[in-house]
Amino acid sequence: MKYDVIIIGSGPAGYTAAIYTSRAGLKTLLIQGMSPGGQLMTTTDVENYPGFKNPIKGPALMSEMEDQWLGIESEDKFKGYGVSSCAVCDGIFFKNQDVVVVGGGNTALEEAIIYRNLQIK
Repeated sequence: MKYDVIIIGSGPAGYTAAIYTSRAGLKTLLIQGMSPGGQLMTTTDVENYPGFKNPIKGPALMSEMEDQWLGIESEDKFKGYGVSSCAVCDGIFFKNQDVVVVGGGNTALEEAIIYRNLQIK
């Protein structure tokens, strides 16, 4: 088989890379070791993780992750039904549909560029 991308390692970076490349429409192969999770599953401290001054425990890191939503009325009702907070993550699901980017600054522009690159209106 031919792949556009081959990712070696199933830690957080490997999984993230696989998600993003797959959703970008690239044929992706993820190669993992004996168990998924990579080094995160065998170490107590994750060092040099962006946004954290000191090492952080793997489970604590996972609890710090959260989606960035606007907090507007009825937002929760539409999550998973066409409302997204990540063009890279979800853009491919909106192929052949109109989308609206809410926000401003670099982030909104980057999201709009991602949709354009995915040929989404």
